[in-house]
Amino acid sequence: MKITPIKNHSIYAHNTYYKNNIHNGRIKSNNNFYIQSFKGSYDSKITTEISNIRDSCKYKNEIKALKENSLLKEVSFDDFLASAMRLTNKYSSTFPIKEDFFEYKAKNRFIEIIKKCLNDEVENYINPEKLYEFIDHYYWWGFNDKKFGSSSAFTVNAACILPYAKQYERELQISKLEHLTSRENTYRKALQVQEHELKNKEFINEIYFQPLITSKNDPTISLPNAIMIEGGNPKDSEDLISWALSKTPSNKIVVENDKSSNNTLIKNRLKSALEKSRQTFEEYRIPTLIYCEELDRLVQSSNPPVEIASMKALLSNTYSKYGATIIFSTQNSNKIDNVIKQPHRMKSINIDN
Repeated sequence: MKITPIKNHSIYAHNTYYKNNIHNGRIKSNNNFYIQSFKGSYDSKITTEISNIRDSCKYKNEIKALKENSLLKEVSFDDFLASAMRLTNKYSSTFPIKEDFFEYKAKNRFIEIIKKCLNDEVENYINPEKLYEFIDHYYWWGFNDKKFGSSSAFTVNAACILPYAKQYERELQISKLEHLTSRENTYRKALQVQEHELKNKEFINEIYFQPLITSKNDPTISLPNAIMIEGGNPKDSEDLISWALSKTPSNKIVVENDKSSNNTLIKNRLKSALEKSRQTFEEYRIPTLIYCEELDRLVQSSNPPVEIASMKALLSNTYSKYGATIIFSTQNSNKIDNVIKQPHRMKSINIDN
C-alpha cells in the first residue's frame, strides 16, 4: 500500500522561513520560542512508556484480537489503524492523546505517519528516538499542543502500533486475495455447471425438439421411441426432464410411480398413457412426450426374459404406433438390457460426463 511521498520541502521551507526571519529580526521572537514551537526534545519517558505498553500481556492480547477480528471482517487498513490507536491510547498513562482531538483533527495525519513509516520500512522507525525525530520534524504543525497530544504522544502510539500495522497490511492483502480466489473458483464452478447443463439441453434439443418441429411439415420424420437420462444424482436428471417437459411444444404426460410401485403397476400406467398419446396423435397429429417414473425397472437385464421381450417390442415402435416418446432416468445404465439400449429403441445421455 503506497501513498504519495510527503513533500519535505513544503514543511521544511515553512520551518526555514520562520527560522531565517527570526534570525534576521523580521519576526520578534527568541530561540526558546523557536525551539519550543518547531523543535521538541526527546523525553526518555517515551521509551519507558513504549516498553510498558509493548510488554503488557493484556495489551498484546487485545491488539492481536483486534487484528484477527478486523481481518475476519476485512476492515480497511485505515480503519484498523484508527482502532489500534484508540486501543493503544487506553494504555498510555504518561502521553495520552485526547480522543476528540484525534477523531476530528489528527486521525488522518496519524494514519499518514504510519503509512509513511511502512513505506520507508518499519525497521527504520522502531527506534523511538528516530520515530520521534521524524514526527517532530514533519508533523510539528499538527501535534505541538501538549493539551491534545504532543509529538511524544503520537510517537508512543506509532511505535506500539507499527509492528501490528505491518502484519495487518500484509495479512489483509493475503485475505483479500484468498477471498478473490475463492469467489473466482465459485464463479468458475458455477460457469462449468451452466455449460454442462447447456450441453445436456442441447442434446435434448438435437434429438427431440428439432425433429419435432420438422415433423410438423414432414410426416416422414420420426421422433425417438425413448430417451434415457443417466446420472448419479436423481435430482439432476429430474431437473433436465422437467426442463424438457416445460419447453416442449408437444403434448406431455407424466406417469407417476414410486419405489413401492411394482413392475406390473408401472407397466399398466404406461400403457394407459400410451393409449391417450395414440388418440391425440390420430386426431390432431400432435406427438406426446411421456415421462414415466421408475421405468428403468422394466428394462433391467435381470428381469424375466418374457418381460424383456415385451419391452423390446414396445420400444421398437413407440413413436410409429402411439405417436409418443418416452423419457425416463436411471442411475446406472449397466443394469439395463443391452439390446433394449440399441439406438433405434432409445437415445441416451449421461449427464455426469
